[in-house]
Amino acid sequence: MDNPESNPDMKPGLRVPRLTPASLEKLITQEDYHNFPDTGVTTCCLVVVNGYSITASATCANKAMFDVVKGKRAARKKALANLMDLELYLLRQRIYEVNINEEGQPHDSGNNGD
Repeated sequence: MDNPESNPDMKPGLRVPRLTPASLEKLITQEDYHNFPDTGVTTCCLVVVNGYSITASATCANKAMFDVVKGKRAARKKALANLMDLELYLLRQRIYEVNINEEGQPHDSGNNGD
């Protein structure tokens, strides 16, 4: 398990690192976008350090008003939200494992991850 001295995302007193927008950005090793012609749909694919790919799409309701930059921004925002959900699950699992290791039995901290 990380400790505050070896991990800048760890705060003293915490047993697991905090999730922040900066910590999510550090996980991304590659990002790609695809605009589907004549649809107003943009897809973003973020690849993280372990090789896993997270995808999300954004759709413009009026394809005559489609803007590539806005489509990429919206799709990336959704992909980051998906990554946050995955990282929150992993963080919750780590907390569970720390509690098991320290107490020898499952312990519900009452924190739902929000």
